Amino acid sequence: MQAIQLSHRSNLNKRFEESYDEQAANTYREHDARDIRTPASRQVIEHLRQLSAQFPDKINVLDIGCGTGRFFHALYNVDELTGIDLSAPMLAAAKKPVNEDRLDIGKIKLIHGDYLSAKLPQQGFDLIYAIGVFGHPAPITKEVLDHFYKHLAPGGSLFFTIADPNDESYHRAFHKSLARRIVERSFRFLPSNVQAYFNERWQRYFISQTEMETLFEDSQFRCYRTWPMVSRFIACEAMKS
Repeated sequence: MQAIQLSHRSNLNKRFEESYDEQAANTYREHDARDIRTPASRQVIEHLRQLSAQFPDKINVLDIGCGTGRFFHALYNVDELTGIDLSAPMLAAAKKPVNEDRLDIGKIKLIHGDYLSAKLPQQGFDLIYAIGVFGHPAPITKEVLDHFYKHLAPGGSLFFTIADPNDESYHRAFHKSLARRIVERSFRFLPSNVQAYFNERWQRYFISQTEMETLFEDSQFRCYRTWPMVSRFIACEAMKS
């Protein structure tokens, strides 16, 4: 299993790396076997199986924000799987993913870094997927969709989830603490660099299903669909013609 490290870092990326440290990776690994049995994970697994099984030949797959490799076992008939993640400890765990004995993958390549700065082959992947990454905690933008389109081979499929802002599990993300309310009252008197710091820390990237469809309309994808999942997520699928 090959591991590659990228040098690109942004403030948002640094925050992710700090959050997904070795302790977080260990927790993810401990919960993998349990969490793949949740209704939402079962939906994801079944859909990834369907998507990867639709190709007549062996395929190349890209997993963005692969974490501990929780969904590697859902894939069929894979020649090479590339997993990319900002957390080195999570990637270390992905070297021995859950249900490793069920993998139908010829080769796994793991990349430590950011998807948008990774030097990945254009039209190099038959299937690209990202689970639990976009909308929250990371933004989904036209730039990201353009990268998906560039890296998909003709006839390739894209599948990712976005956080459903209407799901009650995310209500805490919209709650303002007493400390934040106090800071906001004096915000205009703070130095510009302090304002920038708080603006970045408070930024949320949730978007609605309608807003996601508008992004697709503005992108290069012509064939796409979105639908609510059983909990927490909105599923997004597209195909490159």
